[in-house]
Amino acid sequence: MSVPFDVGEDLGMNRLTVVAQVIAGAISVVALSMIACSKNGVEPRPGIELGFDDPRTAVWREAVVHASHRGAELLPEMELRASKGDEETRRRVKAWLEMALRRSLKWGDVSGYRALAKLGEAEVNEGRARFAELASAKVVNDHPPAGLHELGGFALAAATEALAGGNPVAQAEALRLIHWRAARHLRPLVEQKRADMTRLTEWHGDYSTGATLSNHAAAVLAGWDRQIDAVPCLLFEEDVDDFGSDLVNAMRSSNDAIRATTEQEYWDRARPAWGRWWGLTPDGGLSPPSREVWLTGERAQGGF
Repeated sequence: MSVPFDVGEDLGMNRLTVVAQVIAGAISVVALSMIACSKNGVEPRPGIELGFDDPRTAVWREAVVHASHRGAELLPEMELRASKGDEETRRRVKAWLEMALRRSLKWGDVSGYRALAKLGEAEVNEGRARFAELASAKVVNDHPPAGLHELGGFALAAATEALAGGNPVAQAEALRLIHWRAARHLRPLVEQKRADMTRLTEWHGDYSTGATLSNHAAAVLAGWDRQIDAVPCLLFEEDVDDFGSDLVNAMRSSNDAIRATTEQEYWDRARPAWGRWWGLTPDGGLSPPSREVWLTGERAQGGF
């Protein structure tokens, strides 16, 4: 039986065809991102994740998470987007700024970027007002101060200022907030308080205890170190923890993501749950879905 063509040659041509298709697909993705970026009023520049301009909420929200770790590297790009972009672009930039302040930036890094700083000024000033109230207290309460949770990473701008101030109650609250927000990039500021033996009183509702700022700082550092040693995935979950335990638990159980040992593996496993979560958001990613909507969707997903 004769063969009218060389099999090896045909397989080689098939490989070339596949490679050409992959390259064409990659070019299409870049082109679509550039078009989206241009529509947002900002010319595309290198250095930012392509997904930041994606119309799909889950995609741009994940891009914000990864970009938040790049800190000062992206400040010029984000300043351009904050000053030249449309309302949707500025909304995404503000989401990045809030998260970057929890992961890689200090407010002082932003001060030279006027359009960018303007996006967070109101929240930062609100955080300063809250810490001013805390500074007038004589004891540290055992529950988080009211109003700081809603400010997200912007509250950390006021926390770092309070930590540099002279009021021990405000400093203790700042240390707790830094721990609560898993702001590990502020570790050097926390370590500076390890030697501070200033004593203060903690109120627990019906009894009080004494502690030093050194005790508070040591507790923050020990907590962070235990988390890393215990389960690596806890470190990756810090990026999504602010959206609530329902999302964290769903991502953790998605394809057994809790066993992931690298960030890439974690996201590859957990991404389906992330996509379902943001698919239910009522406003295009401005806020997460209500708990009732989420749980209803999860029950439907599970066939209940």
